[in-house]
Amino acid sequence: APPLARRSAAVAFARANGSMPDSTATDGATLVGDVIVAFFKVYHGATSTGGRGGMFARMAQVVRALADTGLTVHFICHCEMPPPHLVDRSWAPAGTRFYAGGLQQQLDQMLPYACAGGARGDAARAPVKALFLFVTSLTVDMHFRAAVKRARFWWKEPKLGALHSERVASRVLAHSPALRVVVLTDDVHHVRAAEAFADVRQPLNVAAMLAWLKRRELALYASAHDVLTVSLEDARAIEDGLALEPSLA
Repeated sequence: APPLARRSAAVAFARANGSMPDSTATDGATLVGDVIVAFFKVYHGATSTGGRGGMFARMAQVVRALADTGLTVHFICHCEMPPPHLVDRSWAPAGTRFYAGGLQQQLDQMLPYACAGGARGDAARAPVKALFLFVTSLTVDMHFRAAVKRARFWWKEPKLGALHSERVASRVLAHSPALRVVVLTDDVHHVRAAEAFADVRQPLNVAAMLAWLKRRELALYASAHDVLTVSLEDARAIEDGLALEPSLA
């Protein structure tokens, strides 16, 4: 089906299962705008934020802070999401928007509604003003490829745009290039990956992986309007890394 037909079908599906929000409903609150939050995993079986780990706790804190300022959050997950009425919403503020299906299906449903006008360059008409992109899964992705999936050539660089964070950013910005991109990271992942793979007895392969991971990670930070870290040490490491890569300046 052509792209427009696929988007129309996705919107119809979203309306049918209750994930398409009503843009006229404010529930008596004054909404100052919308933002997209993209995260890598939601454990639907978990019953508490603490059981989901530190990365999830930080993401939930950011979502609550955004909602407290009057923003509506559109939550996009790298993982498969069930229909919204089956999602555990206990961690999310009231009014958080969820979308069903895989990553691309969620974006198919969200973009025509949340970023209306953005594709035509009319940013003022688009409710969504920013993309909050959590770059929290790079080390996990690499470990999964090497230790769990046991990919034959796990150290080789995937094609540009293949990493989850890259896929979300490129898809959203292709639709709405005027959005402000805010990247949030809980690690300097090429440094963390070096520690995580210290016991892998393939030094040349690990070195190859770390080289492209560093380049791709720094490129994500360089392309963002803002980068938020969990420590000043991480912030300094990213600044130093970017300073040594003049092509990313």
